[in-house]
Amino acid sequence: MRSDRLESGFDTVNSADYSTSSLSEKEDIFFDYKTEEVKIGYEKTWDVFLEKIQSLIDQGENSLSDVLDMLIRKPAEKTILSTTEEYIADMLKFPRDERNIPIYKLIVADGKYVYVPRHHIDNTLVTNVTSRITEGTDLLVELGSGWGKNLFLIYLKGLFKQLQYVACEPTRSGRRATEILGKLEKDMSVITRHFDFYDPDMSFIEGNPDVLFFTNHSIEQCIHFNHQVFDMMLEKSGQCTCVHMEPIGWQRHPQSEEIKKMITENKIPKEMPVKISNEELLENSMAWAGLFKYNTNLLNVIQQYQRAGIIDVEAIQYDVFGINPFNPGSLIIWHKK
Repeated sequence: MRSDRLESGFDTVNSADYSTSSLSEKEDIFFDYKTEEVKIGYEKTWDVFLEKIQSLIDQGENSLSDVLDMLIRKPAEKTILSTTEEYIADMLKFPRDERNIPIYKLIVADGKYVYVPRHHIDNTLVTNVTSRITEGTDLLVELGSGWGKNLFLIYLKGLFKQLQYVACEPTRSGRRATEILGKLEKDMSVITRHFDFYDPDMSFIEGNPDVLFFTNHSIEQCIHFNHQVFDMMLEKSGQCTCVHMEPIGWQRHPQSEEIKKMITENKIPKEMPVKISNEELLENSMAWAGLFKYNTNLLNVIQQYQRAGIIDVEAIQYDVFGINPFNPGSLIIWHKK
């Protein structure tokens, strides 16, 4: 992993860059679970993955690990992430291979900008989730699971085949993709459930089991996180642990209240100035959250529950990893007291 300081890059990201014909039409409505349009956007996104999964299976691919590898290394469609990577590669003049694909990509690791080989895969989330699985864990539940990638990566580590895996996802196509992939592993017990952060239903949890929940850049889509989700998680479980990988590091910034107000009032900036230096990392992620209307209150909710003595926060590591260097995830781990 290279960690050159990259002090010289300066440019401007314009919100219009992410709603042009260079992207699929859904991406300018891709950022807020509160609206039906956003669900439609995700439905289209995972539908493309669903078609790709079915195509691979129809071609004779029957190994979950192989199909997963193909989907991760060659995404099914152009996304905001791939467009951002291309933008940064041009900005920083990364060398390209014979297919004109950048050799490197810029990420955030441990609160710093670094550049890594194009196919670099980070295991921070999977490692921290699996480290919290115990012999007593009954359910592993991802809230906002997409097409199930994270659950399958955890299963394929081979250590937790006894678990009940639960994919909670608002989109039909995401749930269907998970169901089809799950059938490739006859020993895996994975179920899907419809889930909406703004109208949570955890009726699938019965008998006060030991539950390990996790989220990965899903709460980011909720401008105001609904604390009833935490209440339900705590009420329905006997033992409850939760691992979050969410881009909330900027919420500790002294100037974050201004951005939060802009997001809440739907006063979205037209552009964000970007300087690729470690000193500007927090400013960049705060501006990105404003540009795309990301979550404004998760850090505050967690701190409120901790102060009330309802949960114990085991760890908070800000900006620990970001495959999108403008939107790095922070690792938060808490458990029920």
